[in-house]
Amino acid sequence: MLRHLVTACGAKILGYVLLRHLGTTCGAKMLCYALLSHQVAARGTKVLCYAMLRHLVAAGGAEVFWYVLLRHLVTACGAKVLHFAMLRHLVTACGAKVLWYMPLRHLVTACGA
Repeated sequence: MLRHLVTACGAKILGYVLLRHLGTTCGAKMLCYALLSHQVAARGTKVLCYAMLRHLVAAGGAEVFWYVLLRHLVTACGAKVLHFAMLRHLVTACGAKVLWYMPLRHLVTACGA
């Protein structure tokens, strides 16, 4: 069930009621499942918020895998800032060190963002 779909910087996004695949024209391909809540694309930076996200492949070639209830994913200046309800696994390909806790409230990368 698609709630909101917002694009900026001319990125075109194809959305459906039951979203299986999401592909943008800027060459970034995103695979998303379950309930899509919000997607915002602004000046090439993808900001994704899902109710339940299974897999996300970012545009920069960095692969980020996480499970269970994803609340917020924010990318700024190439740094990943992640907020989860329950974090299982997080893998970043940009080499940024990540600090987190079991009942995760905030997760901030070590690159200053």
